[in-house]
Amino acid sequence: MSHKIIKRTLTAGLVGCLVLFASLGQAQTIQLSIPDTTAKKGDTLLIPIRTSPLATQDSVYSGQFTISYNAGVIDVFGIETSGTIMQSIGNVLFNTTTKRFAFAGTSIVTGSGILLYLKTRVLT
Repeated sequence: MSHKIIKRTLTAGLVGCLVLFASLGQAQTIQLSIPDTTAKKGDTLLIPIRTSPLATQDSVYSGQFTISYNAGVIDVFGIETSGTIMQSIGNVLFNTTTKRFAFAGTSIVTGSGILLYLKTRVLT
């Protein structure tokens, strides 16, 4: 099965749904993307979620989003933050039941590139 189909189902729930909270309590939206990858039934993948640049002046300390995907095609069973922008954030959580990702820290989140990895299993 092509991972491109997986990308489409995940992206629909991600793009425009990440809300980051700045120090002044104002919410802002950033762009997220998921690259194409090839996978087959039974494969376990780390799917990177990439983010547009987060600058120091944005004062991002926390954020949250809900992932929407076809549970008959893939299973998202966790997240990985090693080697990502979220690596230094102490509180990074993913609830597999509600499909909600959230983070909160005491230092400003900056950078661009891989925000985090979704731990996934291809079911069909």
